[in-house]
Amino acid sequence: MIQHRDYILTVSFALILLFSSCESYLINGDLDGFWQVQEIEQLETGDIVQCNNEFFYAFQRHIVQLTQYPSTHVMGQMGTRYHACFDWQGDSISMGDFREYDLDGSKKKAPLSELKRFGLYQEYTTFHIILSKENLTLTSDSTRISLRKY
Repeated sequence: MIQHRDYILTVSFALILLFSSCESYLINGDLDGFWQVQEIEQLETGDIVQCNNEFFYAFQRHIVQLTQYPSTHVMGQMGTRYHACFDWQGDSISMGDFREYDLDGSKKKAPLSELKRFGLYQEYTTFHIILSKENLTLTSDSTRISLRKY
C-alpha cells in the first residue's frame, strides 16, 4: 500500500519529468505557442481585415502551423491546417513552402489563394517581428499581421 508521502513524491516526480521534457521543445522563448490573428493590414491600400477569431499561427521549434477554424466551429472539427519551416534571426522571421497534410499521410502544396487569408501573399515571406509575451506583430513589405497569445 502506498503511503501518503510516497504518493506525493511520486506525483511530484512525474510532474517534474513532464514539465522538463516539454521545456526542451520550447526553444524560441515567447514566440513558441499558439497565436490568434487579430487583424491583417494591407500596407499599400491601408485596408484592414478583422479576423473574427478564425485564424491562428502556432510556432514550435522550427515549424509554423497555420490553422483556420470556421466561425461556426463544431467540437471535434480540426479546421484547415498548413505547415512550413521558419527561420528566426534577430528581428526577422522567414517562412514559406507551406504544405497541407492529409489524414492518409500525403502532403500537397498549399495554394497561395488559401495562404492569403493568413496574410501571406508570396510563397516565401520575410517579416520584421515585434514580440512580447502577449502580442506579436509580423510586418512584410506588403502586410502587417497583428496577433495575440492564445
